[in-house]
Amino acid sequence: MGSVGVARVTQTCQFRFGHLHQDRHSLDGYARGGSDRRVAVAGAPQAQRHGHHRRQFVEDVLVIFHHAATVETGSTRRVSGRPLVFDSHEAIHDPVSGADQTWAMANEESVMPTPGWKPFTLADPDARELGDDIVFGAAIPGEVELRLIGDLEGRRVLDLGCGAGHNAIRMAQRGARVIAVDPSAEQIAHARAAADAAGVKVELHTGELADLAFLRADGIDLALSAYGFVGVDDVARLIRQVHRVLRQEAPLIISLPHPALRLIHPAAAQPLHIRRSWFEASPTVAELFTMLSRNNYRVDVMAEPAASMDHPPKSGWADVLRYVPPTMIMRARKQGL
Repeated sequence: MGSVGVARVTQTCQFRFGHLHQDRHSLDGYARGGSDRRVAVAGAPQAQRHGHHRRQFVEDVLVIFHHAATVETGSTRRVSGRPLVFDSHEAIHDPVSGADQTWAMANEESVMPTPGWKPFTLADPDARELGDDIVFGAAIPGEVELRLIGDLEGRRVLDLGCGAGHNAIRMAQRGARVIAVDPSAEQIAHARAAADAAGVKVELHTGELADLAFLRADGIDLALSAYGFVGVDDVARLIRQVHRVLRQEAPLIISLPHPALRLIHPAAAQPLHIRRSWFEASPTVAELFTMLSRNNYRVDVMAEPAASMDHPPKSGWADVLRYVPPTMIMRARKQGL
């Protein structure tokens, strides 16, 4: 992306969702009744208009988002707002302020790097920073606020990628019979010590997350994986194996780093600059949804909770999280056999 440099808007591409035309001078023309979304992109090669999904095309363009403010004007909806431009200092006319500036230029002093930031993980021998709640990611609400799990009393729960055992212990304290799996023997040892210290019983297993042959079919009331799918080579296989052990309509809850966050780096000098392709940030929201649907799950919740420095752990907060969601969460229920 850095090779794009100061790029010019050279081509209009078609995307779905409405009829929106944006060029370097204005943001308007959202005509009702249209089926294509037209967005002018910067630095685009001479590619076919319908080839915009190809990796090379995406890597060669700037990514433009909107903080959209809509104004109804008769039969035409006008969309206006400052465009969010990454990796360029190309001046774009702001129809609201009348100024020529990039979003980054206008906000370069308000979006600061966070040198101490580190990615969320449960693989930590000291989980005191995570608090007393069941957590789904860093700096976002936990179960008390999101209410994705519900009553755990007497339920048989599978914790996939338990790390040092924080969520497994919190669920056991709420009355669940917890089976926790992690590929790291070291993390399982941490989890065992933490469960003993907390005075709760957790059944712990060292092994790959998809190796669930020790569990009988249709015996699990809830499967939870908070960032446990990170690094799993075959996510579809793991989803299939979990499907086998879940009871009918029992939920699988998955939280993962949001693909938008994986494009950038909160600790970098310019936190909002894109540093990798969207297609390298796998699984994307669409990919995960499709895998679940094709393997007989019904997705009933998709969440992108806003981050706040009031939520633990403190090391997970970064200034850039005011603009980018750190975590995506899906809850999907088993269908079929």
